[in-house]
Amino acid sequence: MGSFEDIVPNASQSNPQGQSVTYVAHSITFRDQNGNIIVDNPAFSLVYFMGIDLGGGYVSYAAVGGLDGSGGSASGYFNVDDENYWGFVAGQTANYPFADNGRWEAFVDLNGNGNYGTYDPETGLLIAESGERIGDVCVSNFQAFQTGAGTLSAGDISGWYVVPTLKPLGLSTEALSDGTNVVRFQIAVTNLASFRLECRDSLTNAAWASLGTFAATGAVTEVSDTNTVPSRFYRVVRP
Repeated sequence: MGSFEDIVPNASQSNPQGQSVTYVAHSITFRDQNGNIIVDNPAFSLVYFMGIDLGGGYVSYAAVGGLDGSGGSASGYFNVDDENYWGFVAGQTANYPFADNGRWEAFVDLNGNGNYGTYDPETGLLIAESGERIGDVCVSNFQAFQTGAGTLSAGDISGWYVVPTLKPLGLSTEALSDGTNVVRFQIAVTNLASFRLECRDSLTNAAWASLGTFAATGAVTEVSDTNTVPSRFYRVVRP
């Protein structure tokens, strides 16, 4: 991946009936792992994944827009939702975390090779090159999506040049008499404000389903899942 456009095709350019809206950001602040502001950021790319409600408490994610930039500015686009593309409808924003049902993935080209990592469309995973993922991305003041209004503001963006770590420390299970299973996790979180718990009922499923995004409440955060399936697989990922 050399740009968010490798993941999010521009609907305006890819389809005669497609539409996209241009966004720019001029307030971007990234810090190193010691908290120091990076004065002159090299090339970076941010991709926004919108949560799609599949029903039954399951959420999938579709890439609908993003930004490419360097220094303290970036530009890009978000697609309009239609029968051919996942995208935004009027009034939606990409503020994060927790303000909207979506998530940002961000990368910086520290080694200057023009590549941020590898994207797997089957799993939706972005595997960053070593040390090039931007962690703890926060977006505020994102201008509500609309068409016909020219270029919109992507708001204020911040993050860290650090690879967050997530480590399951403890696991306990309980099988109730009514057939319900309760699985409890203790998750250690480093340099990350939140994390996402995902599951599969089979390793042959096409995609992981989200069980929710959780705020890191300290050195160890406890979360649980209640289900009635015979078996289930879990993973913890950055949001």
